[in-house]
Amino acid sequence: RNSAGVIFLLTIAVFGAGLICLSQASTLITVLSAVFLASICAATCDILSQSMLQLSVSNALRGRAMGIWVLALGFGPLGHLELGTIAESMDLTTGLLINGCALTVIACITAVAVPRLRNL
Repeated sequence: RNSAGVIFLLTIAVFGAGLICLSQASTLITVLSAVFLASICAATCDILSQSMLQLSVSNALRGRAMGIWVLALGFGPLGHLELGTIAESMDLTTGLLINGCALTVIACITAVAVPRLRNL
């Protein structure tokens, strides 16, 4: 059985946990550990999402699917603006905490609402 979807959802949840840990970190070693965890999860999410996309789409539609993927990546800076807005209006700790919680909640909701993803 292929478990890439389950690993993907768990990685998103752990990514969120890493951001939560980063928001609460107070020493250099805890900051570095949280950044390392979040970075590993970000890289893993990127690799898994591209792999699952390639395996889920027929050859005839692969170019279109990759075009949508690139379009979605183009919206990435909106997340930076969101985090920057929260950090400026509140503080960076709150921004990281909100984003970490959001990632964890989104992973849990997606796991329940999109059962097909768990079977990829």
